[in-house]
Amino acid sequence: MSSTTNQQPTNSTSSERHQAIQRLEQFVQEDDSAKYVIYSENVICRNSTFNAGSKVEAETGEKEVTGKTGKLSCVNLKELDKTEIFSKMQKLGFFCVLAEDPKKDGIECRKI
Repeated sequence: MSSTTNQQPTNSTSSERHQAIQRLEQFVQEDDSAKYVIYSENVICRNSTFNAGSKVEAETGEKEVTGKTGKLSCVNLKELDKTEIFSKMQKLGFFCVLAEDPKKDGIECRKI
């Protein structure tokens, strides 16, 4: 007897992946002049120079932290892997490279 409902919990459905791509596009459209960093945990963050209030939204995986130099906003895209995020950022017109500082984790992306 074979089971056809055996699915790994880490696999994302096509619908979940599509929604994650839409969240990424919306996140980037909010400030496409910011520097973005893709981290290995499938998190992408941006550092904006404008100042808005701090907030944390755990249910969406989004967070914002306001500091003296600007605002760091992040979104968790667990439905996508790092290469999919990298590829989508390139399609959105960003140039992405490894950080110059070997102590820093992540891939830095800037609009070209």
